[in-house]
Amino acid sequence: MARHLADAGIGRDDIVAVHAERNAGLAWAMLGVLKAGAAFMLLDPAHPAARSAQCLLQARPRARLRLDTGGGLPPALEAALRELPIVASADWRAVRGSPQAAWRECSAQPPDRAVAAVDLAYVAFTSGSTGEPKAIAGTHSPLTHFFEWHGRQWSLQPGDRFSVLSGLGHDPLLRDVLGALWLGASCWMPESGRMGDPGYPATWMSGAGITVSHLTPAMAELIAARETDSPPTVLPALRHVFCGGEALRAVTVDTLRRLAPAAQWVNYYGATETPQAMGWHAVAPSLAADALPVPIGRGIDDVQLLVLNESGQLAGIGELGEIHVRTPYLARGYLHDAAETGRRFVPAPQPCDARDRMYRTGDLGRYRPDGEVDHAGRRDGQ
Repeated sequence: MARHLADAGIGRDDIVAVHAERNAGLAWAMLGVLKAGAAFMLLDPAHPAARSAQCLLQARPRARLRLDTGGGLPPALEAALRELPIVASADWRAVRGSPQAAWRECSAQPPDRAVAAVDLAYVAFTSGSTGEPKAIAGTHSPLTHFFEWHGRQWSLQPGDRFSVLSGLGHDPLLRDVLGALWLGASCWMPESGRMGDPGYPATWMSGAGITVSHLTPAMAELIAARETDSPPTVLPALRHVFCGGEALRAVTVDTLRRLAPAAQWVNYYGATETPQAMGWHAVAPSLAADALPVPIGRGIDDVQLLVLNESGQLAGIGELGEIHVRTPYLARGYLHDAAETGRRFVPAPQPCDARDRMYRTGDLGRYRPDGEVDHAGRRDGQ
């Protein structure tokens, strides 16, 4: 894959659009693109075709990979691709079966591509308050920084089995796949199209021996759901549950803990613009089911969660303010939108160096007496 892209002139800061599916081809595509020194953007077939077309036109990829299992692309995507200067393409089915001549002619030697920490690794999208997708440029540095901390903080091991349950178009998928492979662990993918079946998610996780899961609270509740009158499926192997994406409530923790009593629960906080997780809170085993939403906690290594009031000063304990994430490990910014990048990614107070920036999240929060942060909604009401 990397040779095919490199031979077509794809390399540093070039973007490769991947029409993703939840199968082995997903990992193959991500690794192949990175090995070519380029960056991937994942298009989820579950998203409306019109939105995916908007994403393509915003990111302006120079290559495309197709991982779908059958059928043609929606007309909106085909039209968007015709407007782009695509110089290389590949089909996962062709690679698995009888490769095209272009593949047979590629050298088996990996391309000689040096990759720097500041180079583009992926492009992810968020809609924000306007409903229009915004292309966010993620570099290698935040990923490697988080993966190293993540593994060390929670003693994750090569023998761990990571579930791949995150949305294909969302950046937590990167820790499902690349985070597992970084550690030498394995990533496991459920049968496509069955996650909505009552009882299937827990049965699949139990059978696969999943030990590490990154979940949204909604996915955690789906795993805990079962068919009427059927006995619950226990998850004795599950030892870490990392939740993010929306407010985590104690009742959600309590519900899934009945299936996985040995699992350590951690609430993660971050945005697509602050790659992976920037804040964390380990949920106490004794958390009451009627407790308030779980705190988003404090920053991981080399990160500060700053709550700033309307005057731009550090808020006092209990005072409402906007959460700012200060770290050298933010996304590069918004592709082709310098004005919005300048508005949301701002210099840190008394910066250590040029990388020391803050991201204005638009989230409201309050400091707790112990210095951790509670989430208190959005400035824009979302």
